[in-house]
Amino acid sequence: MKFTNIDASQSLDAFVDKKSKALLKRVGAYHDRYKFSMNIKPTSRKKDGSVKTFSAVGVVKIKSVSDLRAEFESADPKLAVKKVIDSLEKQIRRHTEKSERSRSTLGRSLKPIRQFKLEVSQ
Repeated sequence: MKFTNIDASQSLDAFVDKKSKALLKRVGAYHDRYKFSMNIKPTSRKKDGSVKTFSAVGVVKIKSVSDLRAEFESADPKLAVKKVIDSLEKQIRRHTEKSERSRSTLGRSLKPIRQFKLEVSQ
C-alpha cells in the first residue's frame, strides 16, 4: 500500500487489508506468480489545502502475462479502494478460472471442436 502526496492512514490501511482478503486468498496459492499493489493519491485539492478527491489505483502483476489494473476516483477514499478491489477480484477470478478445469469438462476431451470434426470425418 502506497500513499502519494498524503499522510499514511492506519485506518485506511486496515480497511484495505480487510477488503483485499478474498483477493489475496485467491492469489495466495501462487505467491511467486502474482504481486498485488495499491496506490492512493489526491487528484484535486480545495483552496484551504484539504483533499477534494482521491484516486485509487490497484495493480496485480502476473509473471509472464500482462498486468491486471483498476482505477477509481472518488471524494471518499474508502469507496475508491472498495471499487478498485472489487474490479480486481472480478478480473483475477476470470483470469484464474480460465486455467482451471470445470466440472462440465471433467472426463471429456479438451481438443478443439474443429480437430474433433476432422477426426470423425476421416
